[in-house]
Amino acid sequence: MKRLYLLLLLALSAAGYLCAQDSATARAISAARSFYSKSMGAASTLYTGNAYERYWQGVRGHPFYLSDQFADGTVHYNGSYYEKVPLLYDMARDALVSQDFSGKNYMVLLPEKVRNFTVGTHSFIRLVFDSSTVGAGSLLTGYYERLYNGNIRVLVKRKSVVLRLLKTEEGDGKAGGADAKFAEYDDYYIEKDGVYHAIDSEGDILAVCKDRKTEMRKFLNRREINFKKDRANAIVQAVAYYEQLKS
Repeated sequence: MKRLYLLLLLALSAAGYLCAQDSATARAISAARSFYSKSMGAASTLYTGNAYERYWQGVRGHPFYLSDQFADGTVHYNGSYYEKVPLLYDMARDALVSQDFSGKNYMVLLPEKVRNFTVGTHSFIRLVFDSSTVGAGSLLTGYYERLYNGNIRVLVKRKSVVLRLLKTEEGDGKAGGADAKFAEYDDYYIEKDGVYHAIDSEGDILAVCKDRKTEMRKFLNRREINFKKDRANAIVQAVAYYEQLKS
């Protein structure tokens, strides 16, 4: 029976490749993938991972991106694509968390088997860096959100760290029995021609786009979005404009 499901999935995937514009075919492929995953049950490679336990007792907040409640997402895992998977992204441990087949236990998906995933409308990819990666600098292997995915990519590394609360104030963590809290920090990068550039200022954007520096400077000076107040949007708009200039 499982062999039949697999053959059905492969057949529909092939049809989808040949008829990519056919929405009915796309819906059929999605349904077949979902049907196959459910039919495989506990035998699915999706249910391979390590146990995940809550580790932040005494810390205000949580380490997850957007919410501490599971949200349906997609994940490319161990060579297969899965839809409507309950997911949480732990930014402190850079861990993708899901549920086991019973739905009662949390588990960490093995990072080396994750190619990419989505949480809501946010798309993440796992990048592997070593000493041969040009411009990687302090970049660490892990999950990065893709904010812009054209010929040039804009990436952000989301991190959650624990900050100690030094005094008790109304509304702080200690008032609720916690002596620390989670705080999120984001590091932005532009990847151009296989080289990664850390973006901490408008000057860093101009350095990446130096062949159109004059036009880019005018664009950055006239736009309404403030880099310091909305860094993500500013970088994305700048890169999109640069690609427009290059087209």
